[in-house]
Amino acid sequence: MSETGAEREADAGAAGGETPAGEAAIRAATPDDAEAISRLCAACWWDTYRALVSDESIEQAIAEYYNPARIREEIGRRSWLVAEEGGALVGAARGHMVEDDAGEVFDLYVAPGRQRRGIGTRLLRALTDRQLAEGATEQWASVLKANRKGMTFFDVRGFVPWDQRSTRRMNRDERSPYQRIWRYV
Repeated sequence: MSETGAEREADAGAAGGETPAGEAAIRAATPDDAEAISRLCAACWWDTYRALVSDESIEQAIAEYYNPARIREEIGRRSWLVAEEGGALVGAARGHMVEDDAGEVFDLYVAPGRQRRGIGTRLLRALTDRQLAEGATEQWASVLKANRKGMTFFDVRGFVPWDQRSTRRMNRDERSPYQRIWRYV
């Protein structure tokens, strides 16, 4: 499925419209971005998880989830957004609706040298705006419990542990190394 110019404009509007000079532009990913997204996700996995999990686990995750063919397929479903700065891809986020009223953030990565500059926040905002437009009233994510950067990022933006929900859903596998989190949007 090809994205139209109108959809790109709508995504740019949801991401904040005009981009000030020196600030990353947020836009919907295109199939041409698949290789760069793959490289970015791989770099972020090595940067974040090298001290947390085995090299084999990192290599396996990159091969399975961040290969260009899979990313290209997901882009076709309008799942990925990217942040671009000076012609370079510096961030990427993937998510979509998982229930009638809930969206999920599956991936959110910012190049190691570009972190803590608001790019991740802007990607999350653009993804949230997209999900709100599709009817989301809450948003979910999963973060490796040992990933302090990721846990802090989502905590500061209002996500709380899954078990603090007052609704019917609960984390059924308490042994999981991932912390399931959510927030109202």
